[in-house]
Amino acid sequence: MKCIFFLLTTLFVLQAFSQHYKKAEDKKPGPGSIGFTLNIPMGNFNSTHTIGFGLDYTWTTRSFKKDSISDKLIHFAANAGASYYGGKRTTTTGNEFTYGGYANVFAMAGIDCKWTAPLVINLVTGPVMSIYKGDSDLGFGVNLLSNYSVSPRVAAGPGVQYRKFAEADALWAAVFRISYNF
Repeated sequence: MKCIFFLLTTLFVLQAFSQHYKKAEDKKPGPGSIGFTLNIPMGNFNSTHTIGFGLDYTWTTRSFKKDSISDKLIHFAANAGASYYGGKRTTTTGNEFTYGGYANVFAMAGIDCKWTAPLVINLVTGPVMSIYKGDSDLGFGVNLLSNYSVSPRVAAGPGVQYRKFAEADALWAAVFRISYNF
């Protein structure tokens, strides 16, 4: 009988003390994210340049918490980063020609819309500076990105980039972005 009383007492005491020692919760993601993009040129841009890559930073006035839906549907967002596309090699009238690498740097502002708990759509627009064969040009750009939270800190999704510069055709690219929210 003493053994059973001892076991039951030990069990209740352990259970009572275990409630006081909860594991500290992980800090929830804040309003910033760093993203890596894989950019696929479209249209004429595809005939002259290879698949590119980019790195960007996004800041918004809402948190990137996976399961939270704010009382506001739309928030302010800012996006800045850079991307690079390698030039393709072609043969024209029997001569080899290689297009130069194309880089652009951007800083944009716009809106961030959270339709459902894990899905966020980001639309930003602003100035873009391109660098091609040592020359730079200032233009206009738009990024339309979607982010689906696959975990509390990681999101991924497709998007579209548009770039327009004076005396040049518009440049379109399909984008796949993976981001880390912090």
